Amino acid sequence: MSATVSRPPKPLAVTPQEQAWLTFQAMDQSDDIVLLLDSDAGAATTDVVIIGANGAFRRASGFSEGQVCGRPVAELFPVGDDSATLMDAIHSHGPLRTELRCGRADGSTFMLGLHLMPAPARAQGRVCFALLGRDITEAFHTRQQQDSVQRLLAKVFISVDEAVAIIDGTGRIVMTNPHVDRLLGYAPNGLIGRGSLEVVAPECHAAVAETRKRQLEEGGDTSFRAT
Repeated sequence: MSATVSRPPKPLAVTPQEQAWLTFQAMDQSDDIVLLLDSDAGAATTDVVIIGANGAFRRASGFSEGQVCGRPVAELFPVGDDSATLMDAIHSHGPLRTELRCGRADGSTFMLGLHLMPAPARAQGRVCFALLGRDITEAFHTRQQQDSVQRLLAKVFISVDEAVAIIDGTGRIVMTNPHVDRLLGYAPNGLIGRGSLEVVAPECHAAVAETRKRQLEEGGDTSFRAT
């Protein structure tokens, strides 16, 4: 008596039109910005137009679908060389990962972190691209503020009249100001990468190592004698 092997049912056939519709629905509901670009293969890169923009892009930009579709994509990047950066990547048919300032309907801009990649052409003689991205305006501004603070701290660090060194959790010296270098007789940045115990009197090594361990666990200040 032979056993009957059950087979899973064959998936329903999906027409190309249904595939396109399902893909569009998924794209439109995505939290990521999606733009679909199209151009004649022989046309100038400035003729690359937007043929699809999902809801995430419309929310970020304030443009309606009618204001975007059919519009040259270069018009969305009006600041500096941002448009040229995008067009150069399209012209070379290569991928691009970058951050560009994208225009809004009200004339302002937002920072778009994007990944541009070639996409299957709709028809022979056409060139298509998919642009995926996110509105990174808040993160960009936060990073700018942090960079400004770091630059200010670096100026203070270098100009302060005291000898200052920064040591990481492993005890390595990662930054020194000129006063430390002159005080200890090292060339500029000559201490970077060295163990901090190298500039500590040998009889203090054990005490400093224990103090550093306690500082990492509990915080607090301490002092010791350098050689």
